[in-house]
Amino acid sequence: MDNFYIILPNEKRGTYKILTLIIALINIVGYVYLSIHVDKESVIHDLLPAAISLCATPLTLYFFYKKGRESSIFQILFSFFLASILWVFTGFYLMGFLLFTFALTGVFALRKLKVAFDNNIISYPSFPHKKLEWNEVSNLILKDNILTIDFKNNKLIQHTINENENKDLDETAFNTFVQKQLNNITQF
Repeated sequence: MDNFYIILPNEKRGTYKILTLIIALINIVGYVYLSIHVDKESVIHDLLPAAISLCATPLTLYFFYKKGRESSIFQILFSFFLASILWVFTGFYLMGFLLFTFALTGVFALRKLKVAFDNNIISYPSFPHKKLEWNEVSNLILKDNILTIDFKNNKLIQHTINENENKDLDETAFNTFVQKQLNNITQF
């Protein structure tokens, strides 16, 4: 059984990274402000140094390893999940809910966009995930690093793919596989 995978570029990834860094800074400022203004005898006051370090540590690691580790942005997002719980404990329910929602959408926004092709379906990385049948496609071709999917209902999807992320992809073998699949559909 033939399987092909093409990784599409994620153009919104850079914007989401910048937003993540800004929100991490806002969290740190919010926790510092709260630690200054909350009663020193309060239980919340004891949680705030942990909350500040929870947000500051992944942010510091991100800037320290900025070029070395791609996973450091996910560490910031993980800290958002924990920080959202701490916001709820401090009584800021809306802040906790918004931070949790942002972290959850970040997991989806920063994922690799991988189109999978097999003998039965084309798995397209939209949200929600789409499973396309071969009989819905009138033409599909990969040429000069441009993936074109032409549907029978006149919809067209085109993506310029990055050669570095798709080094193992053999364009000729992929196009031969696609033509074989499209020919099998037209025979029935």
